[in-house]
Amino acid sequence: MVVQTADFPYSEEERAFRADPVKLQGQRNSGEYWEGYLRFNKATLDIGSPEMAQIEALALKNPEDNVRDPALREKLRPTYRAMRKRLIFSPNYYEAVQRPGVSVETGRIACIEAAGIRMTDGRLHELDIIVLATGCKSWYLDAQGVPHTWPWTYAHFSEVMRRPKLEDYEIS
Repeated sequence: MVVQTADFPYSEEERAFRADPVKLQGQRNSGEYWEGYLRFNKATLDIGSPEMAQIEALALKNPEDNVRDPALREKLRPTYRAMRKRLIFSPNYYEAVQRPGVSVETGRIACIEAAGIRMTDGRLHELDIIVLATGCKSWYLDAQGVPHTWPWTYAHFSEVMRRPKLEDYEIS
C-alpha cells in the first residue's frame, strides 16, 4: 500500500536542523510533525478510526490517480487493509514503477538461477540485479491489525514519543 507524499526541495539553511540537536528537537516538536505522527499512530491503534479510513482511502485512490495501465494498476492494487503490511510513503513510487524497463511480478518464484529468476509457470526473467520485496507481517499486530504487545495506553505511548531522548539515537 502506497501513500503519495509531497516532495519539495529543502534549502541548505532549512537542512541545518540535521546537524544541530536543538534544531532537530524543534523540528520533531513542530505541530505539523506531531499532527501527522499522532494521526498515523491513532490509525495503527484503532482500525475503526477515521484516521485509518483516511489513510486507506488515500492509499486506495493512489493507483487510480497515478497508474495509467489498467493491468499494472490491478497488480499494484492492495488486497489487504492498511497497516497489515508495510505502508510505503513515497513521492514517486508509481512514477518509478511505470518507467520503461521496470516490471512488476506478482507470480510465484520457483528458483533463482545464475541467469535470473525462474517462475513457477516456467518463465525465466533474465536479470542483472534482483530487488526482493515481500509482504511483511508486522510482529506487533494481531489478526485485526491492532498492536497486541504494546503494554501502555495510547495516551502514555503518545507522551513517551512526544519527548524522545535524543541520546538514545545516533544522529549523523
